[in-house]
Amino acid sequence: MKLFLITLIVFIAAALLIYIISCRTLTVSRTVVILPGIDREYTVVHLADMHKKYWGDDNSRLCSIIDEIAPDAILCTGDMTDTVDTGSSPFAAMVKNLSGRFPVYLSLGNHEARLKTGYPFGAKSYFDELRRSGVVILDNESAKLFGRIRLYGYSFDYETKPDKTLLDRIFGEPEQPSILMAHDPGYAEEYAEWGCGLILSGHIHGGAIRIPFVGGVLSPDKKLFPKYDSGLYDVKGKKLYVSRGVGYYFPDRFLSFPELSVIKLMPENP
Repeated sequence: MKLFLITLIVFIAAALLIYIISCRTLTVSRTVVILPGIDREYTVVHLADMHKKYWGDDNSRLCSIIDEIAPDAILCTGDMTDTVDTGSSPFAAMVKNLSGRFPVYLSLGNHEARLKTGYPFGAKSYFDELRRSGVVILDNESAKLFGRIRLYGYSFDYETKPDKTLLDRIFGEPEQPSILMAHDPGYAEEYAEWGCGLILSGHIHGGAIRIPFVGGVLSPDKKLFPKYDSGLYDVKGKKLYVSRGVGYYFPDRFLSFPELSVIKLMPENP
């Protein structure tokens, strides 16, 4: 009995230590993606799911890492706030700290969507704060990235399935070269069928709990073993990158480390 209790205490202590390390260790991943239609290299930082997480005062640690990378742009795929956030959020602090040194684009996740519907005055204050810091908010809109790439921002909606018909209705036929920022990778096949060359997503938090050699266990939608949980995938001939996210929300993290993704976009014939 004594040996069992000692073993149990050691197991719980080890699990708690892994949990703390998993939530507090920021990793930087680097990925190369060939994007047909571009004629030079570009480096983008992909962020998702910051929620309420600060990395240093005013996100100074995160900003220092971004400054070292010196990306051509920062692409943020939603849930960079929480449902009841205002302009004092970690993301607002980060972009203010960056002082316009890099172009920043934001598509909306489920938390931004809830903020818009449930707290419209707070949402206006929050989005106005971001715009004053130079953030381009793509709410079912698109913009030219580097004057060459068409960047689409699909706004997350739990009530609507984003199939090709819907995306055609919102955006029309995708221009090429193109990138789609869409928060939930659960519709990756539909995004790929629509035709964008690269899809950037988050939402899954790496599956929250990761089992070595198995992958993520649980999505925020309470679905077990999500198909697309972290990293680069080939989906119907298109590329999908799923960020584990830079913050956390329920469920928290266990061996699913927060991630700042660095993606180098390469032409087909460099």
